[in-house]
Amino acid sequence: MAFWGDEVLNHPRVADTLTRDAVVFDRHYGDQKTYPSIKFFQDCGYEDIYVCPAVHGYFDVYPTYRLAFGNIRGFTRAGVEHGVTGACCTTWGMNRGGNAENYLYGLAYAAECAWSSSEAERDFFDQRFATVWLGVPWRADIGADIDRAFWFAWCNTQGSPFRQHLFRVSHLFFGPYDGLTDKMSDDDRRRLLQEADQLQVLCDEALQAIDRLRADTSRNADTLSALEHAVRIHRHVAAKCTAMGEPALRYRAVYAAPERDLDALAGALATAATALQTLREERPVLEAGLLEGIDQRCGDPHDMRMFLDASETLERYLAQLRAPRGRRLPIGSRLAGPPSGIQADRFQPYRSTPLIEIGRASPVTGTTSSRGAERNRREVTE
Repeated sequence: MAFWGDEVLNHPRVADTLTRDAVVFDRHYGDQKTYPSIKFFQDCGYEDIYVCPAVHGYFDVYPTYRLAFGNIRGFTRAGVEHGVTGACCTTWGMNRGGNAENYLYGLAYAAECAWSSSEAERDFFDQRFATVWLGVPWRADIGADIDRAFWFAWCNTQGSPFRQHLFRVSHLFFGPYDGLTDKMSDDDRRRLLQEADQLQVLCDEALQAIDRLRADTSRNADTLSALEHAVRIHRHVAAKCTAMGEPALRYRAVYAAPERDLDALAGALATAATALQTLREERPVLEAGLLEGIDQRCGDPHDMRMFLDASETLERYLAQLRAPRGRRLPIGSRLAGPPSGIQADRFQPYRSTPLIEIGRASPVTGTTSSRGAERNRREVTE
């Protein structure tokens, strides 16, 4: 018999009712300093104990490798120090853009830690991963290319950018285009735009590193193809944030001016339409990557339905931006909430954001009631 350790940790009295020859799979997925549960099970008399870290990446486009590597390294070393039977690295759910191939880098690191926990430094591992798994001949900067490619989301980090929030990139990628930044404050928009600019730079650097690795790769090239797809999704998300946030800032500033410049307003909308058209042209490549992940890398077929739903919102928003003057437009009208069960991050709704009309001298309103907002949304889509 075997059981997950957290079932007993949540109900400690159960430990007294279980046979002591059961196998304990003690799972913890945080980058913790200590793992006291190991001693708890040993004190209870269990002898077959496996420490179970994780390549954390479920419900997201790409694994959270900074969290995963800390968890894998720390938990495995704690298991060695306590003399447990072994280690079992876990993964959960290749969905919301994720696929099995992008877990292999983390699973290989888990194997490295299990075999030689005292020597599992990432710089050395990166060099070994490139030469052994990808078949790339050794060169002095090979570890740097692996770092730039596989750790793109954690390079040059200051603060806590949205790209590092659990589930945030998945939410932005599969979420609607219309209403992406509508209820953010202007300060939150500016911060989002700054983080989006940083992410685009990191993605471009990652794609260049992938190209250098691919040029010398002699085996397992699918690993780089899956990674490239994940990087392109992140880059699309960054461009999506810029396309929605930047014109909104310009539009709101012109609209709030004492003398409203209608040409400037129209220019902001034209900028948004151009940016969204560029995003639209990227969608076929992203769709092909998702389909390949579903067909060959254990991706979730439901991802395509969410992807197509998001595409529909892009088409709708482009149609609204190209509408004649006098048509209500949803710049600053609403924020699409996260999927059910996922907590919203620090970009909270900004309640005093108005609907804006092109070519009309409507005053900027204060807060809008939910009933009034719903009526305005209907006017936008009719």
